[in-house]
Amino acid sequence: MTFLIVFKMLSWLILSVFFYYGYDMRRRPGWRELAPGRSTRIMKSAALTLGVILVTAIACLTRLRPTDYVALLCFLAGALLVREAKKELEKSGAFTWTGYALVTPHLVTSGIYAWLRHPLYAGVHLVEIGGALLVLPHASDWFPQAHLEISLGLSVALLYAIFFNLKQAARESQFLAQVFGEEYRRYASRVRAFIPITKGH
Repeated sequence: MTFLIVFKMLSWLILSVFFYYGYDMRRRPGWRELAPGRSTRIMKSAALTLGVILVTAIACLTRLRPTDYVALLCFLAGALLVREAKKELEKSGAFTWTGYALVTPHLVTSGIYAWLRHPLYAGVHLVEIGGALLVLPHASDWFPQAHLEISLGLSVALLYAIFFNLKQAARESQFLAQVFGEEYRRYASRVRAFIPITKGH
């Protein structure tokens, strides 16, 4: 078994964990829209499209570049963050997909949430960065006549997804601050949004 095959299998295994925990888009009872419905539907389409592109891109690899190893590390870190975040949220029934919030929210500050306020978004961003590092350097190999157009289209989809999730993280923070008041503000003063380093006092 060549190292390239091992790399592909490992990438697919890690991404399967990410998709299992991060692509649960089913709207459940007790959810309300926190973002405009149209933008959330676009986000769902973008997420599915990017997922298909990423899985296909890994299948098409014929050689590995240095950036591919960095991408793999991004996939691993992102998948682990998303997995831990969703498991912690589901313990208290607080899980929603991006674009939604619970009508009766729960403030989760345990587990990974003791280190990050938005570990789901941090994990998704890491996987998106990994996808860009894997796909864009190989685009000229796969599409020699149209690699610029392919790269531009993928970049636009990635930028939309990143912007949407950053905006949604800000909406969630504002929503939780309104609901929980000083309790959430104390939490936010201790824990950073995306970097797992507690703030100084």
